[in-house]
This record gives sequence, structure tokens and C-alpha cells, in this order.
Amino acid sequence: MKAIYSFILLFLTMSFFSCNKDRNTDSNNEYFGMNVNIILENKLGLSLLDPATPGYYNSNNFKVYYLIDGQEVLFNKPKWDYSSGFFVANEYGKSFVRIFLNMEGKTNPSTTYIQWNSGDKDTLVCRLNEDERGAQISVADAWYNGVKVLPENYAAEYLAGYPNNTFRVVK
Repeated sequence: MKAIYSFILLFLTMSFFSCNKDRNTDSNNEYFGMNVNIILENKLGLSLLDPATPGYYNSNNFKVYYLIDGQEVLFNKPKWDYSSGFFVANEYGKSFVRIFLNMEGKTNPSTTYIQWNSGDKDTLVCRLNEDERGAQISVADAWYNGVKVLPENYAAEYLAGYPNNTFRVVK
């Protein structure tokens, strides 16, 4: 009998501590995984994410805005891992910026603005594929400042060594 009471007490204790009141409850948080990757280079092909490169872009200055109901809204989700809507990745031995796309309001195509510094702001428009329920599941096409950069059925071999949905921007 003592073993049963111990088991029940253990179960209740685990149940109590497994609940987290501070868990992220922001609406639409399921969209956070939809992203594109940007290789940011200068005209010589050097990474502008490398502090040793002349004209280096400091990611502390980057800001992501979403076009929501006709207004530019700064991405700011303080409880999220990537609270500014982007992060600088160093995967596969290569550096790039991962931008999380505007999925608020479920507009398709969606518009995301990337401010690299005070005088350099670009526009990213993405059309998303949807499943039979209307859930947005992948990037079909993307336009960067009006130039198509990601076609439908994009294959990673176009930029060997980088993940899917990656394109190059030369500044």
C-alpha cells in the first residue's frame, strides 16, 4: 500500500512541475518555423556577416518588420528564442541570416521588411504553398526587392552547402 501512495505522490509531483505557467502563449506561434535564408555578401563575394569584412553588417542593427493590415509592425516577441524575427546562423561552415516570414493574418503572399541598418531596408514578399486545410506549409516563391529569388520547386544544389530556401544578396 505504501508503494501505491508513493507512486501517486510521485505522479502528482511530476504533473505539478511539468506545467509551466510562463509558457509562450502568443497567438499564431505555429508560423514561426516558416523562413528563408539570406547569404549577405559584398561585390567581392565576402560575407558581410564577418566582422573582418570591410562594410560589415552588425546583426545588432538588424530589424524585421511585418506588413500587417497596411502597417509596418516591428517583430518583437520577447518570450521567443529568436525574439527579433531572425538569427545569424553558422551551419555547414557557412554564415547566413535566417528570416522568419510574416504569417500573421495568414495573408498570402506575405510581406516582410528587413532593415539591415538605419539607411538600408529591403522588402521580401513570399507566396506560400498551402495544404488541403489551408495551412501554409512551404515557400513556393519569393521576391527580394521585386526580383524573384526563390522559384517553386527550388533545389538546394543551386547554392551547394546551404539549406533549402537560401538565396544570395549582394550589397
